[in-house]
Amino acid sequence: MPLSKKKKTMIIFDPISGNRIILSPPDKPRSRHLSNLLCAPNETDPSGKTESRSSGADKVRN
Repeated sequence: MPLSKKKKTMIIFDPISGNRIILSPPDKPRSRHLSNLLCAPNETDPSGKTESRSSGADKVRN
C-alpha cells in the first residue's frame, strides 16, 4: 500500500492507541510531525517495550 506516493488524504490507524490520524498533503509540516510522533515509540524499541507509552496501552488492552 504505497500511501506516501498518492497525493490524497492519508488515514493512518494507530493500533496502539486505536486512533485514526488523518494526514492531508497540503499540511506537510503537520503531517511530518504526526508521523514522527507515531514512529518514535516503535523506533525506540521495536518489540513494543517502550517504558511509559506502551505500558499504559498494554494495561488497557489486557
